[in-house]
Amino acid sequence: MKSTFLLFIAAGAAFCSCGDSVESPDFTVGVPAGLNVAAGETVRFVFGGNPDYITFFSGEDGSDYAASDRYEADIAGMELSCGMRQQYNDTEYLDRQLVYVYASTDFNGDYSAGSLNAATWIPLTGMGANSLPVPVAVSAAAASCSGSVDLGEYVGCDAPFYLAFLYNAPGRANIPAANGGGRYIVRPRVDVTDLRLTKRLADGSLETLDNAATQFGMRPVYELSYNESNFRVTDDGMLFQPVQAVTDPLTGREPDERVWMVSARIDPRKVSPDRGLAIKSAEARLSFYEHSYKKPGEYTATFVATNANLWDSKRCVKQLSITVR
Repeated sequence: MKSTFLLFIAAGAAFCSCGDSVESPDFTVGVPAGLNVAAGETVRFVFGGNPDYITFFSGEDGSDYAASDRYEADIAGMELSCGMRQQYNDTEYLDRQLVYVYASTDFNGDYSAGSLNAATWIPLTGMGANSLPVPVAVSAAAASCSGSVDLGEYVGCDAPFYLAFLYNAPGRANIPAANGGGRYIVRPRVDVTDLRLTKRLADGSLETLDNAATQFGMRPVYELSYNESNFRVTDDGMLFQPVQAVTDPLTGREPDERVWMVSARIDPRKVSPDRGLAIKSAEARLSFYEHSYKKPGEYTATFVATNANLWDSKRCVKQLSITVR
């Protein structure tokens, strides 16, 4: 009796499974106006059939179906760029560099002052032709700069590495009692903005990291700091802002301020897979879709049609070669 009951249950499960399967999508794509278009011209893709879901890959950078399952790529070059603004420039810090930028291939990932100082840090700032510019104030007025540096020259394009920004302001012997006359109670504030790492892939496409918090993984390390509350990482960049300090009774000077912002481990070969755009859901009907290509070139437009439920999924892929002149 027990064997008969189990056989009945298995047969019932098989029956339900078969009933919950989906059919393969019946789907066609065409471009009645032709596959040769001008840059900026709207291309109308006309559909036949009604699949549950349609995803569109234009074939442009970041939307190439051939790269939708790619997580590593050969890198031909890398460039780091950012802007910096230094303000509240006390006279004791004029004509002095306070911010330094480095790269390291041997930092061990332990975010402590001891491990940072034990690592080999390659300077990216300096007077050379391929150096990242940093602000050097010549007056109390704010000083700003922006620029880029070819990282491949320093760390290559294959080995993982770390980036670090160091704010290094030695303590002053005389802290002013109030702002004025080119003197400031606090030491200079530095904002790092538009932080960006651009990877040029071997196929000519670009991969960009531009979020200091989530993509670079920047975090502060306080080697010497009177107060740790005003050093921050945001999506756009970083803030170095010392607070008012008190003279050290032993030295008679203001304490030194030495604070790092250090990235997570960056793997040059790691890239994000290209993503398609979901243009249709099961609740809607779609007879056509329009897209315009901004730059001349050859593009493979790809449409992935899918029928799916909780138990089954089937899809088909339709591709068209678009020439943009």
